[in-house]
Amino acid sequence: MAGVSAVSSDGSLNASQIMKSSGLDRTAFLRLLVTELTYQDPMAPLENKEFIAQLAQFSSLEAMENIAHGFGTLARVSNWTYAVSLIGKEIVGVGPDGEDVEGLVVSAGIEDGKVTVNLDQGVSVAVSTIKEVRG
Repeated sequence: MAGVSAVSSDGSLNASQIMKSSGLDRTAFLRLLVTELTYQDPMAPLENKEFIAQLAQFSSLEAMENIAHGFGTLARVSNWTYAVSLIGKEIVGVGPDGEDVEGLVVSAGIEDGKVTVNLDQGVSVAVSTIKEVRG
């Protein structure tokens, strides 16, 4: 459950604080919203503008989550495309032992979630550690 900071002084829930502080997903957020509406004080119901504001916060958070996922996918595809474009080229990069290594890129792959290029010497270099590319 979210910390006290997610509940304002008037007892209402703040959607963005709940999502950030507890890592709740969409389903949990909607459950909280329904619970809030179910147990609200009938003498002081949630005003329409507050309800709409919470729904807008939810929509914004969901959109940001989708954008972040899209950027992650784009970054992986971009790294993969770059790695494949290096096949047949000489590179200088950091090898698995932390030392600079150079060689001809013969293939591309993914190791431990990182895009790598494989050199003719049998050494694998993470794309993010490439320092130089030669024709």
